[in-house]
Amino acid sequence: IRQTARKTQEFVIVVFLLSSPAESSLWSMETKGEPVNFDEHFLEAYNSALTKFDSMDALFASGLSVVMVASMVEEEIVQDQDFSPWMSTCDPKKVQKLVKARIGSAMAQWKSLGNSALRCAASTPGRNPASWPRTESYQDWVVGQVMQMLDADSEEEAFARTSLERLLLVDKIMSVSTKYDGTCVGKFSDGTLTGRNHMLQGTSYQHTCLTVVSSCDVAGFRRALSDLLAVDLGRVAVYGELMCNPGYYDYKEKQLSGRWLCYGALLDTVADGDQSSVSQELCQLSLALSKVEIMHSVAGGIRLLMCPVLRRMLEAVGCDVVEDVGTARTHAGMVAELAGTLSAGAVEGVVLVVPRSGGMASSRKWKNSAEGQGASTKTVGALRSCQARCANLAKVGSLDERIVDMLGLMVQVAEADTQPVKISRSKTRSS
Repeated sequence: IRQTARKTQEFVIVVFLLSSPAESSLWSMETKGEPVNFDEHFLEAYNSALTKFDSMDALFASGLSVVMVASMVEEEIVQDQDFSPWMSTCDPKKVQKLVKARIGSAMAQWKSLGNSALRCAASTPGRNPASWPRTESYQDWVVGQVMQMLDADSEEEAFARTSLERLLLVDKIMSVSTKYDGTCVGKFSDGTLTGRNHMLQGTSYQHTCLTVVSSCDVAGFRRALSDLLAVDLGRVAVYGELMCNPGYYDYKEKQLSGRWLCYGALLDTVADGDQSSVSQELCQLSLALSKVEIMHSVAGGIRLLMCPVLRRMLEAVGCDVVEDVGTARTHAGMVAELAGTLSAGAVEGVVLVVPRSGGMASSRKWKNSAEGQGASTKTVGALRSCQARCANLAKVGSLDERIVDMLGLMVQVAEADTQPVKISRSKTRSS
């Protein structure tokens, strides 16, 4: 009975968070002469922001105030690239007010269900000091690369087209791995655990046992990496996906339910003092990582991205690692190989690690159309526009037709009526 009541409470909270009305009525704006329903875009950004947090009721139970939770949600909304055009046309205080009203109403509803005296067993108020950065969209990255070529000056057109063909048809992707639909969990080299935003304690999280994380010796990984780089590293965190949704994408049948699948690591800087000291340390670490062929990015710290060397090192210390998918390692080849898989909803998506200059890399996610309510209309329109313009160039022999085919497949994935298997935990238990 107690479990049923708690499930009912959680269901009400989720429904309330996603559907509670804004404090004010719908109001419209004008953008470049076109009427815009701001609330429609705000609600989409707000609901998207909620998915970035492991559990709203866990945040409430941990003692965080309405102001603190609202600030965290607002931060996610501001970083939403699809919402940025609407954000730039309104007073930021309007967004603050709307977010605070919704979070306040959600907390009031949570308390009315008798939760105010509860404390989540797997969450504490401590903020994660080294959260895993957001992974940007692969579609947007491709559009950006193509637009650089299309917008090149006449004297640079030939070079720009050759560069794009080399990037998409010749240059190798370092890693393509499955993107799973679970929840983000990290383990520090001192043994502490964290969710995406807040530190964890206890033996379970999101109804999933955390003891599976103990099999990964992050302290041993830190020692091995320190020896490899000949550097005394500071604290290290390994991040992975805790598979808390057994009914999603046939995870239970695939024996993935309850596992922790690692996809990267973060290195803390140890330098004290001014910014120049920290920058110098980051530069030295980056050079050392490049020498041993570990893909990484540098932005407020060092993020180690999935690649053959990192995969071997994580597996050596007992970590399960995300699945490496496909055999093609060019962008056009990868898209051709995996477009059908994404359109069919066999996986949530894939994460690509793309090498950059200086031995560094960036990561991009390509998701099926059912996730995040599909690609935005803006993104699909941009892909279609790029495809049409590239097709015109290909007709006169100025661009390789394989780029046109690649863009066409990406449009198909974005517009596919993808309906993946996503069975709720309650239904999974009862079956």
